Amino acid sequence: MENLAGVSTCDTVIVGELVIAGINLAEQDKERNEVPYTIFGYLGPKMGEKPKFHESKDIEKMVPFIFLRAWYYYRVHGSVPLEVANILYKLDTGGEIRVAGHCGAPPPEEWAHNGRVDCYHIDSQEGLNLFVKTLKEHGVF
Repeated sequence: MENLAGVSTCDTVIVGELVIAGINLAEQDKERNEVPYTIFGYLGPKMGEKPKFHESKDIEKMVPFIFLRAWYYYRVHGSVPLEVANILYKLDTGGEIRVAGHCGAPPPEEWAHNGRVDCYHIDSQEGLNLFVKTLKEHGVF
């Protein structure tokens, strides 16, 4: 993934990445992070064409998964059952779907709480696609 830190046109890239992966789009006020996005992704019930929120956290209790763009990866917040997290771990041979954002890509058991993993960093379009496909296949959302 392209490093979008400081890129004022980052929303165009983000929309493309999320659409390819089959992730719903939402809009928020401009983020004051390293990536100045207004577009973020979510999985769950569709809320119309690009619903608008003040902040991405305003939608977190309404949907199972949120996808926020960082420099060269996505931060994903949502609850993945340990069984599915282990499947993702085995399928992700390149270490691009990282539990808890850990750069060492440890097994999910090391970061699971109550049998679930609630945070991932995903470093590539292929990883994003695989993450969404696997969640869908296992009925996680």
